[in-house]
Amino acid sequence: MVLLGTGAAHADSSVVGWGLNRFGAGEVPDATANAVQVAAGFDHGLALRSDGTVLAWGSNLDGEREVPANLGPVVAVYGGDWVSLALSIDGSVRVWGASPSNPIRSIPASATNIASLDIGYASHVVALRGDGTVVAWGANFANQLQVPENLTQVVQVSAGYGYSMALRADGEVVTWGDRIPQPMPAATNVVAVEAGWTDAYLLQADGQVLAWGPSGMNSASEPLDVADAVAISAAFQSVTVLRRNGTVILWPQPTEPALAPPSNLQGVTAVSSHGHASFAMVGNPSVNAPKIEVQTTPEGQTLGFLAERGRTYRIEYTDQLGAEHWRIASIRAGVGEPIRWRIGEASGFELYRVVVY
Repeated sequence: MVLLGTGAAHADSSVVGWGLNRFGAGEVPDATANAVQVAAGFDHGLALRSDGTVLAWGSNLDGEREVPANLGPVVAVYGGDWVSLALSIDGSVRVWGASPSNPIRSIPASATNIASLDIGYASHVVALRGDGTVVAWGANFANQLQVPENLTQVVQVSAGYGYSMALRADGEVVTWGDRIPQPMPAATNVVAVEAGWTDAYLLQADGQVLAWGPSGMNSASEPLDVADAVAISAAFQSVTVLRRNGTVILWPQPTEPALAPPSNLQGVTAVSSHGHASFAMVGNPSVNAPKIEVQTTPEGQTLGFLAERGRTYRIEYTDQLGAEHWRIASIRAGVGEPIRWRIGEASGFELYRVVVY
């Protein structure tokens, strides 16, 4: 049985930060307790609280910490190179920080009905619309905004330095931009893509992570030596990996000890890295959402249910080993619009996709 929203309160969550901490990004405010999402910028952090408000800390070189007073209800936050973005309940995007001349501030009229997005290095945005199509804006020095024609059925996007990536519902990985690392390794059952500074990463449903790029960290495109990864997030020239047991590793091992996650970090449910900052959600955020029961199908299949607009859902299911897992999903959809949700074949608690179709 899969439960989406139990309606009950759960143990409070907390946010743990690490990194170079040049501007206090690692000094996470107490007010982030029971946050439902955390996002890393280059040297700052953002937290979305359960009431839809946003908290920022760390660097403020371009005003990235100055959350607009009239932001309104927010369903997701994103950090970049001294810039912050928020996705509103109506599918619109707000930006603050970045210099006045930064093209990332010029949100196109086509950026509507946005379901999720990612911010690349050197200021470009790739956004996924609710209908599975993609829009991009910002810097275009390497054609990273040239979204391929007829790109549809996308379930996730990621932005790097001069390139962009998209994961389609059938598992196909699509890339564009002149700086995309080459060659991309052969992969199967891809459930997540991550674009870093010069290296790119794929998470497979079997828990393996593939990395490739010019940094020398994995020139042979061999899998990272774990088989239980459930989420990945690209830092500057490394990847933060969340494992099924709730622990976190950084790969490769950093030369700066401060970039490594705390050795005693456990109970992690989500990670976010960008630039010199990384954050982890620890514990279970409190969620008050209606209970919806859907019939289970073989893993790797798509499940559907009707979502309420702007509602935060708690997704629970049992994996192949009988362990119970959950994840928070902020789903932005119109009233009565169907949502699809995919679980990977060797599912951990983060191997799913939530998109409007």
